Amino acid sequence: MKGVGNVLILIVFLLVLTINIQSSSAAPIANCTIINSADTYTLTQDIVNSPNTTCIDIQASNVIIDCDGHMIDGTDSLSTYGIHTNGYNSIEVKNCLVRDWADGIYLESSNSHNISSTITRSNQGRGIHVTSVTGSIFENVTSDTNIGHGLYLTGSSNNNLTNVNASDGINYGILMDASSDNNIVKDSITNANNVNGLGVESSSGCKIINTTINNNTIHGLQLHYATNTNVTGSTIISNSNQGARLTYSQNCWIKDTVIENSGGNEIYSDASSSMDNYLLNLTFNKSDVSVDNSARLWVKWYLDVLVSDTLSTPIQNAIVNITDTHGTLVSNELTNSSGSVPRKILTEYNQTTSGKFYYTNYTVNVSKLGYSASENYINISSSTLLSATLQEPLPYVSVGTYSSSIEEKTIFQPGSLVRIRAQSTHGLGREHLSNATLIIRDSSDSIVVNNVLMTNVSQITNGYVFEYNYTLPINADGVWTINVLLTDIYENKDSDSSKIAVRNMSMQIKLVLNSTGAKIYIPSSGVGEKTFSTLTPSVYMTPNDFYMASYISNVLSAIVSISESSISTFTEKDASTYALGLNNGFSNSGVLLALTKGNWINIDKRMQLIESQEFLSQISPTFAFGLGNAHPLKIVIEYSNLDINRTQKIGRGYNRIIVEKKGTYQNKAVIDIRRT
Repeated sequence: MKGVGNVLILIVFLLVLTINIQSSSAAPIANCTIINSADTYTLTQDIVNSPNTTCIDIQASNVIIDCDGHMIDGTDSLSTYGIHTNGYNSIEVKNCLVRDWADGIYLESSNSHNISSTITRSNQGRGIHVTSVTGSIFENVTSDTNIGHGLYLTGSSNNNLTNVNASDGINYGILMDASSDNNIVKDSITNANNVNGLGVESSSGCKIINTTINNNTIHGLQLHYATNTNVTGSTIISNSNQGARLTYSQNCWIKDTVIENSGGNEIYSDASSSMDNYLLNLTFNKSDVSVDNSARLWVKWYLDVLVSDTLSTPIQNAIVNITDTHGTLVSNELTNSSGSVPRKILTEYNQTTSGKFYYTNYTVNVSKLGYSASENYINISSSTLLSATLQEPLPYVSVGTYSSSIEEKTIFQPGSLVRIRAQSTHGLGREHLSNATLIIRDSSDSIVVNNVLMTNVSQITNGYVFEYNYTLPINADGVWTINVLLTDIYENKDSDSSKIAVRNMSMQIKLVLNSTGAKIYIPSSGVGEKTFSTLTPSVYMTPNDFYMASYISNVLSAIVSISESSISTFTEKDASTYALGLNNGFSNSGVLLALTKGNWINIDKRMQLIESQEFLSQISPTFAFGLGNAHPLKIVIEYSNLDINRTQKIGRGYNRIIVEKKGTYQNKAVIDIRRT
């Protein structure tokens, strides 16, 4: 019984195998024929010089014709077809050479065909003629040297033409006509045709992608009564007349395409009513474009924006604001995690018969809270990548010096306490600050405090106040320098410095002038002569000469230090007055009030005598002229700690003296000085 069972199983297996082999066989064709049943048919030999009107007449759906590399050849007669079907669907034709017919392959009123790996050549009409056909594929097809169009679609939509070579024909290479909508031509070639390379006429929504349209006798690309048609990534080069001709077409785009070396215009556009078409990221000669009647061409380019910090790290959620030259907002978006916004399409200009109307230059503002903004001006005349760098928030520090009672001051007595404070902030908030370190140098530039950490004593907006208390040595003197280095958690740094003057005692002498029309001369630090309007209140720690002068209407007034302990000079002003001042050491100091005619040069000429303290020992130590009766003068001596008692103790106080002319004696001014 086991043996019989094994035999039965073997018989069943052989039966199944036989059935499978029979179902996969193809019906052979040796000559022209009518096919009226669904099946796969294989051409077994060349058909040469067939006199038939139609060689392969397909009268059934779901038919596959595989020529297996053989030829279907006619006699160049009119109204003849190598392969034809009308009203039947799902026809596949492959591996064929169809030549010398009126139309090599003619498909009518049907859908879902697939024509592949096939050549239609040297036909009197069209290589492939497609009428009222939808949803079909034409792939790896060559249709060349035909007298009519290489591949002609009329009233046919939603077809896909891929890797089609329709060249060297007498008419169009490829023509989509009469409501042949939404067809796609991709990776194809239409070269060296005697009329136009590729045409879309009275059709809508077609796409031409990565296609070569070169060396055609008339135009390269013809869009005539076309709408919503896109040409992308193609080359249209060395066509004898116009590279791209757009007539009576609307909302068509030619983008990412090269149009060069045209015998006529690179681009021509014409319309009887207002019609707009668009050129995006095109390589072409902008001066070789012609626009007639009511047509309008828009020239546009891509703008890519990449936002990063100074370390090239992308910044997310930065605001990118784009406006055109007319102030119109074009875009306002946030960057993504890559620091970019979606690619923008910006208009350079539109062109009509009246000329070009420009929208460039564009302003691109990039900002994010806590970062310094970036403003960029771009002339969009080609596609552009804008790399915008936002300066990441940096720490900021400002140094001040204070008394023990936190009164801001820059002049200290030896042995006194100096409270050094650093106002420190960060654009991202105080939590991003790390520390502040301090260096103090004495008057000989020796470091007396080296990189000590300052103490955080209080909070301010987005920051802290760091403090360090330093007691000056009892023998300290001269100008000391304080440097503070602020560091954030990202190792970004900022620094500030301040100077203090260390003197046993000091006195401030201020000459207040009630005229704002005078010239002021400040020898300190090479400042030179100024007017009131340009006067900047300042303190000069290392002046060349310790004097300041002012003159108007040839009347000169000046204050001059004649001591060895001068500290600084300074200027102040308000709306109606200004002041010239000296900071002097209290010991061995003297101040000379000069009243004369002329300008500051009169003082400058006597500075050598004044500095050597020989001026007052002269026989006539005078500047020759006083102020006169009409010019009373006040001098303010201001020092917050001035209060001399019998023990010579310096305490808090305020003193003012008035210098007033009381008349003359022996042609010299009589001056009354009194305390108020």
